[in-house]
Amino acid sequence: MEYSLKVVGYDPKANTVQVKLDETLNVERLNTYYKGDLSNVNGNLILSDPRAFSHNQRALYRALINDIYDKYGNESNSTHEYFKEEYYSKYGHIISAKNNADTSVEQMNNLIEIVIDFMFEWGIPFKKGYELLPRDESYFYYLCLKHRKCCICGQHADVCHVDVVGSGRDRKSIDHSEFRFYAGCRTHHQEEHNLGISNFLSKYKITPIKLNADDRKKLRIGG
Repeated sequence: MEYSLKVVGYDPKANTVQVKLDETLNVERLNTYYKGDLSNVNGNLILSDPRAFSHNQRALYRALINDIYDKYGNESNSTHEYFKEEYYSKYGHIISAKNNADTSVEQMNNLIEIVIDFMFEWGIPFKKGYELLPRDESYFYYLCLKHRKCCICGQHADVCHVDVVGSGRDRKSIDHSEFRFYAGCRTHHQEEHNLGISNFLSKYKITPIKLNADDRKKLRIGG
């Protein structure tokens, strides 16, 4: 069952949301599903992004597609169609990158993420596209960590802790949940030590990210 709705209240202490449905709830069907016990009703709340995707997002996407074209020589339109199909396979709906499309910021970010992931995985050089990469977006830093690519220059990277671990402590046994990370090559990691972490992050406008337990396990970070 799927309903359109509007959030009308939120209690952060109880972590509860109050919503108003745009249509009448089919209670009879719910009773059939849950054998009359509506106290056990569960589901997923999907909140849409009302923001229209930006010119910068479109420019980045096109630059990345051209970088792939430069590597393989495929027509950019056929490459675009390939990633549209990949997006549909993952998210279940069609996406458009045309100027007048109703694609949201979140949807365009998801499409760009698929492209960046592909480029990192297959070692495709970032040219103009790398200059436009959204370094204020957490998924960019996540993908750099995933593929061990420097978030500054794109070279092979190590996982870098922004927060002090402490000398003599075993990185595999400590709690990493509050630590922030970025992927940095040996050259830029050394520059971080030379400049100091605050000056380094400011110079390259890096926004390190925290990782939950599942992400740290996937990326083989910590214990």
